[in-house]
Amino acid sequence: MKNELSAVYKVTNKYIKRDYAKYREDTIERHLQQTGSSQKAFKELKMNKTWVEELGKQDKTLNKRTDIINAASDFYRKLYSDVIQNNNAPNTNKIKDERYMKPVDEIEVIEAIKRLKFKKLWIGQDH
Repeated sequence: MKNELSAVYKVTNKYIKRDYAKYREDTIERHLQQTGSSQKAFKELKMNKTWVEELGKQDKTLNKRTDIINAASDFYRKLYSDVIQNNNAPNTNKIKDERYMKPVDEIEVIEAIKRLKFKKLWIGQDH
């Protein structure tokens, strides 16, 4: 059984490689005939994709990875310095209007306790 599976995997991989080589060759030929350039073919055949290929900053477009990283760093540095200087960060600790809060009822507390894990019910005791 193991030998049969091994043989099937080998044959399958062989055919996959052959089919991909044929597909790659056909794609390059097609692009060479249509445009006379292989660059579009290689772009189509590329297996991975970068996260950010280019970034527009003011009037220019940044293509180099280091330039993109620097532009993003400057953007976030400026963004967070404005928040810190102007203290524009939202205060999530305060509730706007406490009268809309309904009081906690006994049934809610009992249901919450039931949902706790068994060991968490016995805090402080050794089991």
